[in-house]
Amino acid sequence: MNMKRILLGVVTLSMLTTACGSDEAKQSDESAGGNDSTAIEINDNGEPIEPAKLLSFDTLLTDRARLISGMEPIGNDSVLHAIYNSDLYASHKEFTQNTWESTLETMVEPIHAWTEEKQIGDTRKGTLCFYPLSGPDFLFGNTFFPNAGTYVMLGLERRGSMPSFAEMDNRDQEVYFNGIRGSLKYLNSRGYFVTSHMGSDFGKRHLNGMLHMILYMMTRTGHYIQQVDEIYIGKDGKPVHLEEGEKAPEGSLVAIHVHFITPDRKEAKELFYFGMNAADDHLADNPEFVEFVESYENRVAYMKSASCVLFNPGFETMRKLVIESDKVLQDDTGMPYRYFVADSSSTIELYGTYTRVISDLSWCIQPDLKKDLVEKGENTKLPFKISYNGHKDEGVLIYVLKEGVDRY
Repeated sequence: MNMKRILLGVVTLSMLTTACGSDEAKQSDESAGGNDSTAIEINDNGEPIEPAKLLSFDTLLTDRARLISGMEPIGNDSVLHAIYNSDLYASHKEFTQNTWESTLETMVEPIHAWTEEKQIGDTRKGTLCFYPLSGPDFLFGNTFFPNAGTYVMLGLERRGSMPSFAEMDNRDQEVYFNGIRGSLKYLNSRGYFVTSHMGSDFGKRHLNGMLHMILYMMTRTGHYIQQVDEIYIGKDGKPVHLEEGEKAPEGSLVAIHVHFITPDRKEAKELFYFGMNAADDHLADNPEFVEFVESYENRVAYMKSASCVLFNPGFETMRKLVIESDKVLQDDTGMPYRYFVADSSSTIELYGTYTRVISDLSWCIQPDLKKDLVEKGENTKLPFKISYNGHKDEGVLIYVLKEGVDRY
């Protein structure tokens, strides 16, 4: 059937609530964005076919995130445009663009090609990607599992808050953007963030937590920001929204909550980052976190560069959440390999090379993984950097599938 395509410009401005009231919001000419251009198809009988509506996003929040990322604002905020066009910002634009091009070439694009070839991933709608000990690494979680509807990330590092660029003088801006670039150097050269540096890198007045780098990764991967707020997990295991300035009940687990949409603006997603201790004694005080994670019918787990934390005693609860996921993709530093071997309800696939660990983690070398990779796995170099030995052209991935779960 031949179709005639008629483009009707239908402009819908949806005012979304921003995460915090900043001077940019007061000075902005446009606080909510994403003009909807609705394409209407007409069949041969002249009957309209219902179009797919594009989702709206918050222009001001998206532009703040784009400024973090070295990208030009798409709205009309004068403060953000002035910073973008300043001499001080020029080096940030150049560095972030070069860094992102390298990240695409050496990591993102090879991972996409590899996962498609190996049929590794998950195409189910509404899947949770559970990423313990993640730091701000939305990039790899999203690259391996781009179809996930929700990302739950956690680490000891603080959550952070939206930057208010209007409150920054030139010196503040210089410190802020230098901090972003400093963290990106590790990601680009090694494929991971250095835990010992994150406390100082993201512990400043304006650059104050993981949110900033999460937003960098979201906008660089083409996503748009709808809302940024905080939630806590209620006793029933459900997230409870916190209004600006509202405090969570004492002892509650609080997360930064980012609502974002896909690059094609057709699907809304969400990310939770919890600044929390993953040890059993802490989770015993907050059993609602387990209930929250387990409430998702479809769940995959992803881990990398996790410092072998789950090798230690006292992390049984977190290990259980990982191993009971439908699928697990991780490097050698996440769950100890022996736990997967002991699980008769799963199949295991091994990829990459594994001959060493870094000196700081010499205590968590796994001879059984090394042996099985050579004898049963695809013992060939991965086409991308992954984890601590990425800069030495080594890296291993363990892919675990529960019985009865579709492979892809």
